[in-house]
Amino acid sequence: MPIYCFSNGAGETVEKYMSIGELEACRAVDGTYYIDGESFWRDLRAEVAGGPSSRDADLTSDALGFLPEHAAETQREDAQHSYTKPDYYERTSGGYVRPHWTGDAATARARRRAYCKERGLCKRDEFAS
Repeated sequence: MPIYCFSNGAGETVEKYMSIGELEACRAVDGTYYIDGESFWRDLRAEVAGGPSSRDADLTSDALGFLPEHAAETQREDAQHSYTKPDYYERTSGGYVRPHWTGDAATARARRRAYCKERGLCKRDEFAS
């Protein structure tokens, strides 16, 4: 059976051995795959030999985003925290600004978690202790 790789919004990559029939059975109409009750998308880059490592991450969060009029103030505050500050900011088509953390998946998650903790925020999937 072939190995398929799937990623979720948290930057986690999962490898699963499954037949083509099993693969198609967990695929929804919109192309999302539901595995063990969680939604994933197929990560073809991780499946291709010689492709980028599945351990690399580009994490973002709509919940940690901000409006353009708050961009200068937020980025000034972020610059004071060298470890937790986002690597870059992305402006969405609606004008909303989202922070991104890149690099090794474990390090990027830790930096994002520390960013939330410093600001008194909490992500649903990773509660800061």
